[in-house]
Amino acid sequence: MSQQLDDPEYIKAQLKTHPLFKTVADSIWKEGQRTFDDALKLGRLRFRFLRTGEVIVRQGDLDTEFFVLLQGLASAYRTEVDGVTANLGTYGAGDWFGEMAAISHQPRSATVKAEAPTTIVELDVTLFQRLYGPADPLKKRDENFRKLVDERYRERALAMHLRTAPIFKGMPQEFLKKLSTGAQLVTYDKDKEIGTQGQPADAVYLIRNGMVKRSIVLEG
Repeated sequence: MSQQLDDPEYIKAQLKTHPLFKTVADSIWKEGQRTFDDALKLGRLRFRFLRTGEVIVRQGDLDTEFFVLLQGLASAYRTEVDGVTANLGTYGAGDWFGEMAAISHQPRSATVKAEAPTTIVELDVTLFQRLYGPADPLKKRDENFRKLVDERYRERALAMHLRTAPIFKGMPQEFLKKLSTGAQLVTYDKDKEIGTQGQPADAVYLIRNGMVKRSIVLEG
């Protein structure tokens, strides 16, 4: 199997069977003149083989890779400030994780380690962003990839993201889960006005990725 994973065409064929990648066009893999093969050579896409107990990502780290579990088993653990560690869930073959760090560039919210011999494919943040895509209709992206990542983010990671925001610090986890079910994931184009001075506020915004500018018009 390790020899097959050196073959770009074999890897591409394997990824094409995964729901995340099955509709990704060959053109989306390219960066200028670079191809899927170059993504492998440049290390933007690579495979890792992990032993039982080996850590994949560690809570607090500032890396931004995105991971897809091809075979094996992995679990996520988070340690709170009081020293209590909780199991946040388990990933099996076909699952993915790391979208929160890849999208928001925030420190890892949990430690993930292999619970059995495990094979994962790792995408660096540049390739992830190319597949996930910016909010720009002129840029090609795969809508299925983005849709699935956002759906899983809402199901699994949004409550955790809210938990790390200062405004929600100390809120019960059940409250945050309920809040996440009613939250909307919204993308704004550059220079798009989100709120208008003098108009009633209709929402609270938590920035997941990007940057906003706040300005005030002074009278007189």
